[in-house]
Amino acid sequence: MKHLILLFVFLFVVTQTPVVGLASTDKLFMEATQSESKVSVPHPVLKKVMTAYNSGEFLDADLQNLLQLMFLEYSPAYMRANIQFLEINGSNDKILNELDKARNKVVSIRWKPVSEIYAYAQTIKNKHLNSAWNSAWQKYPGWNGRVQYRMDIVLHNVDRGTLEFEYEQLFREAQIGLRPAMLYLADHFERGVNLEKSAFKSAFWLHAAQWEGADISIPLKRLSPLLSNDELQIIKKMVKENKYPDVMIMPKGGWKMSGGPNKRWTPPYMKN
Repeated sequence: MKHLILLFVFLFVVTQTPVVGLASTDKLFMEATQSESKVSVPHPVLKKVMTAYNSGEFLDADLQNLLQLMFLEYSPAYMRANIQFLEINGSNDKILNELDKARNKVVSIRWKPVSEIYAYAQTIKNKHLNSAWNSAWQKYPGWNGRVQYRMDIVLHNVDRGTLEFEYEQLFREAQIGLRPAMLYLADHFERGVNLEKSAFKSAFWLHAAQWEGADISIPLKRLSPLLSNDELQIIKKMVKENKYPDVMIMPKGGWKMSGGPNKRWTPPYMKN
């Protein structure tokens, strides 16, 4: 009889205690893959994570996998906006640290050769993150190739209309987070290739590329003597706030294209 009573008590406690199980975890991961055009800042998943940690609740989900998934699914501009929101609103330091850790992991793999991305994807056990990485090894090489194609055009074409169009596309691709596009813009600003020679603008794109895991130590060492500490702080602030310096093809002149290459890409979350 005593054993029956204990069993009854155990079953009652189990059935009455909220459990964040597999279904709930799966739901979080699925929410973390919503289209960027349908989410705001902060992301609904991050709001749930904040609530769980701030209230001392245990979140039964692989936080690192979840955050890495978000860095794979969303643009750097969107993720920076979320991090800035969390910093301003006094987020739990653990969440900010985990976000930084997740970003570092993703960008350390994202721009590697396709064979290395593929090999890494096969080591991921979480089905949602595994799916995202398997998608990444297929799409990132195509993005790299697209940027390289544009650079081949601008380096071998002197037609101003063509240059304007290709730099407009490069500028947009740099804004949405394609590291190769950022590094090409940084290089062209530093050397004055087609673009105005500008240490400030070159350093800006180097710092933006650094957020995507690029090693910028060598070119930044060349540029640092040309920049004041105030300018470096302005650059870091601009990157953090997703603000971009203008692109101007040399010699200076009016743009033939509507809007020119300085047309800003408006992140979908800012249109909501």
